[in-house]
Amino acid sequence: MLGLYVSDHPLFGLEHVLSGKADAGIAQLTGGEHSDGAVVTIGGIISGLQRKMTKQGNAWAIATVEDLAGSIECITHNFFRLSSDAYAEGWLQKWPRMDKETISQGSEGIVASTGCPSGEVQTRLRLGQEEEALKAAADYQDIFGKDRYFLELMDHGIDIEHRVRDGLLEIGRKLGIPPLVTNDSHYTYVKLPLDAGHLETGT
Repeated sequence: MLGLYVSDHPLFGLEHVLSGKADAGIAQLTGGEHSDGAVVTIGGIISGLQRKMTKQGNAWAIATVEDLAGSIECITHNFFRLSSDAYAEGWLQKWPRMDKETISQGSEGIVASTGCPSGEVQTRLRLGQEEEALKAAADYQDIFGKDRYFLELMDHGIDIEHRVRDGLLEIGRKLGIPPLVTNDSHYTYVKLPLDAGHLETGT
């Protein structure tokens, strides 16, 4: 990729979404309008991430979250603890994995989705296992909470996504899972420039 230009703040036009979900703007937090220890919901983009390790070897991070009025540093624990557990104990063939019991022990504060085509919900739909897909989505909704679990919809123009879309939408309707539309941006050109060959790898 030669470059990517964003002409405005990525959150412009999404103010109504942020105000509908967030208890406070970041400027209100840094302005001292909330007491120490208060639990608030903020919305924004992660503009920076510093990975750290505790003396015991547990992973954690400082995430810089930014909205339209300011930024704040947040300490994260659970996501990195789950990731560390997967690498330490959850190997399945060549991939680190975590089971639902492990996820449920560290799900607090994590926002999740049904995931991409290789996730459990979409894989079960692709295999014709509609009831199992519904149960998997219901399990994750119970683990993360109704306000932190989303139905992920993608359209990269590939069959693997189109084949499960109706099933995903039906699961969303049955369980009341709100949609989250995402897409990957691997390249910004339909055709790669000739000098992009260094991106190709082989075994």
